[in-house]
Amino acid sequence: MARTLEQRIAETETRLTRLKAGRAGEARRTDTRRKILAGAVVLAHAGRDAEFGDRLRALLDSGLVAERDRTLFGLPPRPAD
Repeated sequence: MARTLEQRIAETETRLTRLKAGRAGEARRTDTRRKILAGAVVLAHAGRDAEFGDRLRALLDSGLVAERDRTLFGLPPRPAD
């Protein structure tokens, strides 16, 4: 049975949507990998350079709000506002 033009268009649009979703997923994976690698380099440098480590800790202290994130870096809970 021959497919109608509308069916072919719908199938092509579905394929296009899947391809776009795959590209977005790849972009997220790439972004996550970049963050992990950058973080690893920064943490390694902080372990070798005490002054840099202190500056990083101050940045993390001012930038991290969620208690679980602060705990991950050994920071005390933020004072209540």
